[in-house]
Amino acid sequence: MSQLYDCVLQQIFKGFLTSNEQLLQQLANSAAQIFIANECLVFTLPNLYGFAQAWCATAEMNSAETSSAETKYVEFRKELYSLPTNTRLREWGGVVEIEKASDVHEETLYKLVRI
Repeated sequence: MSQLYDCVLQQIFKGFLTSNEQLLQQLANSAAQIFIANECLVFTLPNLYGFAQAWCATAEMNSAETSSAETKYVEFRKELYSLPTNTRLREWGGVVEIEKASDVHEETLYKLVRI
């Protein structure tokens, strides 16, 4: 599992579910098109990836791991789908669902909801 994937789960998703004030403030100020709507964290995978790179770099993650190229994004996306992401999120009271599907994969909107 990559450090970026782990950071998304531990720092961003868990931070949202536990109402981490610093994260919530950063999300409110973010230009990355990852936002809170109807008490859900809404995002596309490319925008989540971009936000995660910046957030995880400030969270003292390995900058070499979080700096990206297109292949890094593809690896990140594969991890989200192949690892038990929702299983781990359920432990913290959340789950990722599709908000709005799109024929263009990068435009599909997802949402992290509290369960």
